[in-house]
Amino acid sequence: MDEYRSPVPMPAFDSVSPGNYKGIYRMPMYLTPANDLAASKDFWLRGLGFSDLFTIPGQVVHLRRWAF
Repeated sequence: MDEYRSPVPMPAFDSVSPGNYKGIYRMPMYLTPANDLAASKDFWLRGLGFSDLFTIPGQVVHLRRWAF
């Protein structure tokens, strides 16, 4: 089997973001309730650099940043 190589760089002061990873892989899911889903999504996207993997308007938002 080939060795898996992470798209995320090793931590270092000069590490460069590989960009948000949109591949599908197995991982745990964490549900976080929000009173204002639109404002919460905006905070995570614009404030912390996450990307929107998929959205069901008014119900569910799946956000991701880098991988893992």
